[in-house]
This record gives sequence, C-alpha cells and structure tokens, in this order.
Amino acid sequence: MDTQKMKVQKLVPTEYNGRWGFLDAATGEEVVPFIYDYAHAFSVGLALVRLNG
Repeated sequence: MDTQKMKVQKLVPTEYNGRWGFLDAATGEEVVPFIYDYAHAFSVGLALVRLNG
C-alpha cells in the first residue's frame, strides 16, 4: 500500500460584508464563498451554516 500523507486543510469561518464563508487558515484564500447568514467552525468534518433564515 502506498502511504502518502493527506493534506489537511483547516478552514476558518469568516465574516465579510455581513456574509459568512470559509478561508484556508494557511493561505487566507477563500475556499467556501461568502454567501451564508452564519457559519460555525468545523467539527468532525462538518460545519453548521445558516442560509436564508
């Protein structure tokens, strides 16, 4: 079996112009667009977000 290390990407919930999205913690690049009313940090691979409500 080939043992390659998986790149783990840490996503940080961030608010911009009243909308929430996620940035890559290492690069600061937008990974998830700023379209949400609210976003909470990832936990066990999932993040709580609110859209249109």
